[in-house]
Amino acid sequence: MQSTSKFDTRCSNKTSIYKEFSNMIRFQLIVCLICFYFPLSAEIKAQEASNELFLQLKLIQKGTSTAVEIAFKPYSMREDGSLSNMHLLYSVQNPNDSVVQFTDTVQLSQQVTQQVNELFYYTLALPKSDQPLQVHINLVDTVENLKASRSFNYLPNTPKVNFGIKNLSNPQHTLFTMVGDSLVFTSSQDTTLYLVRFTHDFNPAPPPMAVDYANPQKELKIDSVLTVKTNVPVSLAQEALYLAQEDTTGATGIGIKVVGKDYPKYKKLEKLIKSMVYISTGSEMNSMLKAKKMKSVFENFWVNLAGSQENAAKLIRIYFRRVGYANKNFTTYKEGWKTDRGIIYVIFGKPERIENTPEGENWMYRDNGQEVVFSFKKMENLFSGNHYELARNNNLKKSWYNAVESWRKGLIKSEERN
Repeated sequence: MQSTSKFDTRCSNKTSIYKEFSNMIRFQLIVCLICFYFPLSAEIKAQEASNELFLQLKLIQKGTSTAVEIAFKPYSMREDGSLSNMHLLYSVQNPNDSVVQFTDTVQLSQQVTQQVNELFYYTLALPKSDQPLQVHINLVDTVENLKASRSFNYLPNTPKVNFGIKNLSNPQHTLFTMVGDSLVFTSSQDTTLYLVRFTHDFNPAPPPMAVDYANPQKELKIDSVLTVKTNVPVSLAQEALYLAQEDTTGATGIGIKVVGKDYPKYKKLEKLIKSMVYISTGSEMNSMLKAKKMKSVFENFWVNLAGSQENAAKLIRIYFRRVGYANKNFTTYKEGWKTDRGIIYVIFGKPERIENTPEGENWMYRDNGQEVVFSFKKMENLFSGNHYELARNNNLKKSWYNAVESWRKGLIKSEERN
């Protein structure tokens, strides 16, 4: 099967921070990470016990802004589809003296949440502090009498920029911003920022065994530079990658990935087809994208794989649920499905087990009774703090081909409920 993947972005040095090194998506930065995004160790992969709600947390720091993204799954939805039975209780305290600095209860039905598949997302802004903080979060279903609790400590970072970013339209857009969202660059002082815009279509991740993948170095070209004021709402009307900077000659800033209104779950057929690159040949992709009756060719592709319209509908549902999940959770300077974690999630699905390591994450699957491990290392990146790179290995070739073959033969059975 033909694979189409070129690659990525990373900075080579301070004087050429916009060079794209396309050699195995290795984007070596010698500058400091500005947009921080990291999982909260023990609680990040919450177990769904029969007596506990699903609760998953991610701490997100962008410049001077700090928030925790809360992903949860109601035990059951009310008939009206509301979350009126779901409440969030949280407190912030000093871990040294246990003095509670702030506490509150949130009725989630009255808050802006985002639903992707079965998961709901709510973002909680954390108070600014130069001292360590301990955060306790309790999720309660008052009807089913179920709950889940998570606690974590965090030490506020010393940001390398003097501003943060807040999405006024939808706080749940933590890894990306939709076209037209109202943003404000928060700062203690009113000043001018520069938004460097790049209109670059990044390539999908290569397969996990592509250890010798190489591509000529490309330059990430600047499309334009906009100026905005801090503490004044602004919206971005073009899908692109932006870098907000105080000084365009420096190597610090906050990356902003602006996406379309149908993100993270695509509705436009062209975007759906492009995300099928991992299970399609080059000729199949071209025939779908160039077809006059694109929808008909798209449907025929899936029916040919699945053997029947019923099975095709199931495969389509599974595949694009995974694409949507990847976009919501793995977006960096490019779409989530194009990332290293995205390609593995889309093809293999939800890991049986995730192990957090000092360097990143290990995802465990089983292939014909044997454990298969995909190791991801968290890497510094100028545009995103959510960038993980897969340790590619020739030993992963068999598992990859087995998984792709299962898709090509319509043998995918399970559908993750997330």
